[in-house]
Amino acid sequence: MIHIENKKTTELSREDLEQIRKGFNDTFSLDRPFDVFMNQYVQNAFGYSWHNVVYDDDKVVGHICAVPSYYWCDGEKVVFVDGVDAFILKEYRDGEIFLEQLQSYFGHMKEIGAKLMVGFPDAKVMKLYAKTKVYKKIGEMQTYILPYRVGGIKPSLKLFNWASEAFAWCYVGLTGLFASKEVTKFKIEKDTESFNATRYKRMDGDYQIVKNGDVEFFYKCMPFKGVRAAFLIDVTGKSAKHFNQAVKYILMHNRKEFDLILYVGNLYFKNSGLIKVPAKFAPKQFNFIIKFFDKNYNNDMVKEIRNWDVNLATYDVI
Repeated sequence: MIHIENKKTTELSREDLEQIRKGFNDTFSLDRPFDVFMNQYVQNAFGYSWHNVVYDDDKVVGHICAVPSYYWCDGEKVVFVDGVDAFILKEYRDGEIFLEQLQSYFGHMKEIGAKLMVGFPDAKVMKLYAKTKVYKKIGEMQTYILPYRVGGIKPSLKLFNWASEAFAWCYVGLTGLFASKEVTKFKIEKDTESFNATRYKRMDGDYQIVKNGDVEFFYKCMPFKGVRAAFLIDVTGKSAKHFNQAVKYILMHNRKEFDLILYVGNLYFKNSGLIKVPAKFAPKQFNFIIKFFDKNYNNDMVKEIRNWDVNLATYDVI
């Protein structure tokens, strides 16, 4: 018999968690190890996440997870959740179960006092959400890059690696001369202290954390679509100067490990040391959606993406 339950991570049995992991891995053709899987759920300011689990008797057939974080929203400290690891096994995708699951999930989020949910669906999932109108898309995160070795991006251009390396150093150095120290202020942003204390223990925990003077930043070197990439995940205090310093540091210390530096988010200044990629050439569409649980937050300020400090730090796959 189908039934749906809402539980904290700490209330789920090892068997339930293993079934959730298997269902997620099978659905998305992944092989996420158990420890990496658990890090997604417990490495946050609460020490647990909320799970909406669909059972057929004792078998887990569907799941949605809400990872909580503290945010500052127009001066008020509130709880937002990040919706991750959602799946329904193929043989149970009849639409009715999905709607029942969402109703249960949304109702529970209201009960626990979460104000809204953020999410970052890919283009395929976004088409489904656009039809159902369950979520509100408020924009897209832009992609910024600094190509270092063009031969690593396109092998046929290997002979020009020397030129792209020289360009990267010159570009970062030149833009650094004009980079402003003015920090961009956002009306909606993560509570930095509680968020950063646990965020970089998620996944495999293999992140580089650098605090250099008044700038702190986080990055990870890993393959992306067959290219060796250095992801600049987040920078504390978003100014052109801080970003430029972060890019320069990565070039100096990790240049043998990547061919491309990437940042995903929205920057409202120039001279960061990175180049904005036009949307039609971006390697992936990073949609930003929200679901309101508290009607008081359903306003123009929240629905304007320029008011959000959002980037890969809140994304659940890196």
